[in-house]
Amino acid sequence: MDTSNWNTYSLTAYPVRYSVKFPVDWKNSSNGDGGSSNHTSPDKLVDVITESSVRGLGGRDNTTEKVANLAIANGETDISRNTLKIDGHDALIQQSTSNNQTVVWLYISGFTSKAYSVAYVEIGFAIDKNRETLAREYIQHIISTIKFTN
Repeated sequence: MDTSNWNTYSLTAYPVRYSVKFPVDWKNSSNGDGGSSNHTSPDKLVDVITESSVRGLGGRDNTTEKVANLAIANGETDISRNTLKIDGHDALIQQSTSNNQTVVWLYISGFTSKAYSVAYVEIGFAIDKNRETLAREYIQHIISTIKFTN
């Protein structure tokens, strides 16, 4: 999958600035406070939700694992979890499912702010359950374009 002609979007999740690319035909369906963004493929294969702020867990270690556990506590069924590096930051990718959808959550840690000693950026991918293989391919390519600028 060639990402060279994808559009680059710059996002701010205070205090983190980063960019991510999406295919040119994906609709930017919301642009909240200058940091959040919601991109959807034309055929509803993937809906990407990026968070507008860095979140934290009161100085706890292993933030991504703690956050993943909180998502499961909210009624989703954990399918898989894998750790990875994204532009030098520790990350966890988790696939979970509920009654009506499959969601892939990406938690990127290694940030601090005045409010949190350990913080993370969260990106969610709601995917079409009937075409998960293609959806996952898009997700992997989107993840490969994430770059932190601060």
